[in-house]
Amino acid sequence: MQDQAFSSLATPQPLDLGRGSWQDYVYDDRPYFVYTPANYHVGTAVPLVVVLHGCLETPIDIAAGSRMNQLADQQQFLVVYPQHATPDPRDVNPMLCWNFFYTDNQRRGSGEPASLAGIVQSVVNNTSHWTIDRQRIYVTGISSGGAMAVILGATYPDLFTAIGVHSGCEYQWAQWPSPLPLSQPAAAAGEAPGPVAVAPPSDADVFFHEGFLSVLPPGPDPIIQGKKAHEAMGSFARVVPTIVFHGTDDQFVNPINGDQVVQQWLRTNH
Repeated sequence: MQDQAFSSLATPQPLDLGRGSWQDYVYDDRPYFVYTPANYHVGTAVPLVVVLHGCLETPIDIAAGSRMNQLADQQQFLVVYPQHATPDPRDVNPMLCWNFFYTDNQRRGSGEPASLAGIVQSVVNNTSHWTIDRQRIYVTGISSGGAMAVILGATYPDLFTAIGVHSGCEYQWAQWPSPLPLSQPAAAAGEAPGPVAVAPPSDADVFFHEGFLSVLPPGPDPIIQGKKAHEAMGSFARVVPTIVFHGTDDQFVNPINGDQVVQQWLRTNH
């Protein structure tokens, strides 16, 4: 599908989003924003950085909070901010999290990874607006966005030169069917329906409460997951440089996950 202007997500004027231009698009029903740095001229090849927001965030939130656009102005690179949005009414994710735990979203050519790769290819191919250095395309993210960055490194190593993971988790941290089963508590006559409860598989040490993911515990053995990530690369297998950040006081994503991401990628790259 061709990109179209996505004007319903207009940028709030009070926010400082850099001196360059901020444009919104949609690719196959997924909104995304592109920040073109100040003083950029078409014909000058620049890097591209994909930034994936976390739960309860929007692209505008992470752009304003990270000040990535201001850095892009200084260093001259393009920034792409995809937004988690799905036309699938079965999606039970109420927090705008990337659905990194679904098996459909953990392989090349499927689900969210395919959508995100398609956005990048669309931007790269839009040579009337930008000239992208195809050898310097990167993806980074926080929380569920960090987990999705890991997946993109494993499934599209031919597209992404390197990845950055902030408070994320290893490849295939969980493998759940898509979508997760739903149960709706019965409501008494005249009362509003109760909250949607999501029941993950019994072997997953994680739970949802009133539709909200409560905690991300440690994942499986990162050595095994490292092998799986290498297998996911297929014929495109190569060393993927990876940088990992994770706060030791993280109350939402167990900090051990940061260590596991490091161990997983050490194994994958080895």
